[in-house]
Amino acid sequence: DNAETKSSKDLVYSYKEFGKYDIKLSVITAEGCLDSMVRSVNVYPQGTSKLKLLRDTYCFYNNVVRFGNDSRVDGDEFTSLKWTFGDGFSRAVLSTNPLEYSYNTTGTFDISLVTTTNNLCKDTSEGTVTILPMPKAIAEVNQSIYCFNEQAFEFSDKSSNPTKKTTREWIMERRVFSTNTQYEHTFSKAGNQLAMLVIKDEFGCTDTSRLELIVNPTPEANFIINRSEQCLENNYFNLVNTSTGSDGKEGLWRPESGAAGFEKDFEYTYFKHGLYDIILTVYSDSGCYDTIARTVQVNPTPEGQKTFNYACMDADVNFSDNDTI
Repeated sequence: DNAETKSSKDLVYSYKEFGKYDIKLSVITAEGCLDSMVRSVNVYPQGTSKLKLLRDTYCFYNNVVRFGNDSRVDGDEFTSLKWTFGDGFSRAVLSTNPLEYSYNTTGTFDISLVTTTNNLCKDTSEGTVTILPMPKAIAEVNQSIYCFNEQAFEFSDKSSNPTKKTTREWIMERRVFSTNTQYEHTFSKAGNQLAMLVIKDEFGCTDTSRLELIVNPTPEANFIINRSEQCLENNYFNLVNTSTGSDGKEGLWRPESGAAGFEKDFEYTYFKHGLYDIILTVYSDSGCYDTIARTVQVNPTPEGQKTFNYACMDADVNFSDNDTI
């Protein structure tokens, strides 16, 4: 090595560069007799193992850890790259860069990359990767079915999170409505609805809880009256049910206190004059209902009390009207 000379009985020596070297040993006796010999040695390229973690922290769900390889060797080539993943598994590959690997459990794992050259020279590099436990989203609702006009959905976040730091989003009708632990919501239309709770921890790990809900349509009560103002004598109210969403079924009619009928259409006669509220309640197949009230007026019938005085022919007769109501 650059004609370097050392004097010793035995010798341990390290070369700084690879290559072929001649080692010459010369011995001299006490009487000055000299002998020497030459042997050649080959110093092969070591190669440098260098694994690269593109990230060192991953969420457990759908984790795909990507390992990069920046190992180099001059004057030779690698014949083996052995990856050890710290979970009891290893893999020997040459061409894949980056290498992808998925862990089946959480924890911190020691990774190593052992490179081997054509001349069996080895080198090792190491690193660590952490697979984080997932938060668990749990959404609860007080009731899963409501009529449209009676909605009172109350949502609660019962999620669990190992890191204790959580943000949340309540998503309904394709947008975020709240980030609070408790939330009440009224849907803008009837039908099958989906409520989602998305939680995220401080490392960005997320989980989603889904609730399938039903908002049943509410019927719309309506009716028409033949005449809303009538005289008491011979009064007859003909009520025609024109409600929608009740599938043509009977409705509950309440023309006055203490009177009721369950029919599609209704007829009624009042026995006293006054103002009356006619109330109709209609129901859908799902039990949803709607109510409407219309006021009718029943006028009193006048009582005739007419008087006149007697008179002779061709004389004036006086009439007086004493009707009362």
